[in-house]
Amino acid sequence: MRLLRPLAPSEVEILLYFNVLMIYSVIMTLRTRNHIYMFFFIFSIFVSVGSAVFFAVTTFLGHSAAPDGMTRISKLASLFPFHYYATVAGIFAFALYVPVIAGFVYFGFEQTQSEEISFFLFFLAGCLLELVRLAFPQYDLWRTSSLALIIAGRALIVGRLLTVLSMFFSALFSGVRHRQNLERNLFLLVVISMAMGTFYPVNTMAMTTTLRIGLGMNSLFNMSRFVLILATFFTMIYNHKSEDYIKSQRENAGFFLMMAGYLVLTGADNYVMLATGCAALPLGTAAYLKALHSRLWT
Repeated sequence: MRLLRPLAPSEVEILLYFNVLMIYSVIMTLRTRNHIYMFFFIFSIFVSVGSAVFFAVTTFLGHSAAPDGMTRISKLASLFPFHYYATVAGIFAFALYVPVIAGFVYFGFEQTQSEEISFFLFFLAGCLLELVRLAFPQYDLWRTSSLALIIAGRALIVGRLLTVLSMFFSALFSGVRHRQNLERNLFLLVVISMAMGTFYPVNTMAMTTTLRIGLGMNSLFNMSRFVLILATFFTMIYNHKSEDYIKSQRENAGFFLMMAGYLVLTGADNYVMLATGCAALPLGTAAYLKALHSRLWT
């Protein structure tokens, strides 16, 4: 039987040094991440309140009105009567949703080291970009082919790609083995979303009933997002196969309900879809985050 020799004083000092360095690195990472979450929380409040005030003022002054000749694309939405203010209310639902959930994430996951939460922040950022839809009715921006219209339209595409890709990356690159590459993966997420949003074909002459400019190959765009959501869902099931069945199913179901609510709310141009999305999105988010928090602390 081989006995382990006692560590020399110098070796003990080196071991303690690296342990302290590792703990300090984790603390600094958490502290930096928490500062980012706090900034995003405050920023989302500022953007949401500012957008609401600006929209109310321009509407009161008569500088904001429903665009003419809007196209209805969604077959599901066409089952119900169109209401312009249902679309506007759906946008403001995101304005309320993002700060509330960002605050919950900041205070609820303050001491949690998790890649999933970092990716979820980009999901919230994508939801916040839905507010650019409020720009199209302002001062008849939708009538023009100006740079502002193009930027707003492409920002919305980036946001809608960011939401689904961030959750896909969360399922694909979560876990301790990917922790050292978190910054690289987040950078890759942003680059892919911005590149696709920049070069995706758009039709600035068309305005849909959900207050966005037309997209080339609209069915392909929507189908790609749906496939990514399904891929994320099945990846989560695979990742959780060795964990507690009930807890993992709650997280998976919460994710699916959250994404279903998100898709419905982004396409809501009537009060039925508005009510459905406003119920499913926060309920699914609460279930997903609660299950995630439980898994990370057990």
